[in-house]
Amino acid sequence: MKLPLTLLSLCLASMTFGQSVVHEVGIAQSNDDVEQEGAFVSLNDLELDLGWNQGEESKVGLIFRNANIDPGASIDSAYLRLTLQSELSDSLTVSIHLESEPFPLKYADSIGIDEGRAYLTTIIEWTLAPNTAGTVVYSPDLSALIQEGIALQNWGPSSGLNFLLTPNTIDDSVHLEAEFFSFDQNDPTRRPRLFIELDESFINGITASAPSLADVIVFPNPSAGQVTLNASSPISALTLRDMQGRVVDFRQGLSSVKENLTMDIPGIYFLEVVSENGKDVKRLIVQ
Repeated sequence: MKLPLTLLSLCLASMTFGQSVVHEVGIAQSNDDVEQEGAFVSLNDLELDLGWNQGEESKVGLIFRNANIDPGASIDSAYLRLTLQSELSDSLTVSIHLESEPFPLKYADSIGIDEGRAYLTTIIEWTLAPNTAGTVVYSPDLSALIQEGIALQNWGPSSGLNFLLTPNTIDDSVHLEAEFFSFDQNDPTRRPRLFIELDESFINGITASAPSLADVIVFPNPSAGQVTLNASSPISALTLRDMQGRVVDFRQGLSSVKENLTMDIPGIYFLEVVSENGKDVKRLIVQ
């Protein structure tokens, strides 16, 4: 039986041709941009303030221009990775928006951070727990937000993603801000990062035969809390964090290609692995 052309096209569009990889996108180039409300932030500045300071609201914008995602991609998961520059003394809830323009304009210090911009209907809420300076934190899953973004009519491989982080309404008489590293020249690992998990065949310029960074396989995933990870080259270090950025497991000075991990509490974890082939980040689900 022959399939109708339209149905055949849908079937072909739903097929995956490569392996699922975590695509890392950073604030790294001169055409990327960061800003906080009321103060222009160049790529040489260190700080991004998000929250309230004596009645003054501070929003944060992050433009990632090197997403390199082809139209038609299916996003499995996506997360922002930020590093606290100073202690966060109390919980802070913020909303994450995505601009509905595939080619967002650079920020201008003369107008508001969101002035003249429109945003998608999907909004992701993120509650940041109290944490110490230097803590790495991950946002909730942003896959629904990015999926809506790449469905825009003019989306293409050279399109960019402009995230707006706004503090939810709180008592604006207090000082409550999350202060993040911006474009840290001394330590690039502390710059804002975006991790997008998708089929590698939809990442522009990457072929299906390309290795995935440290090329780490974790199984089973999801799991009941016990996982094994295998790498194609010796692992030198690994860091396991929970959704709040707390370090659950840290190992360095390793030289093995196989490690076992235990996670006692159900939830989502992030595993950063460093090997001779590079660095890889995996999202782990414990049920």
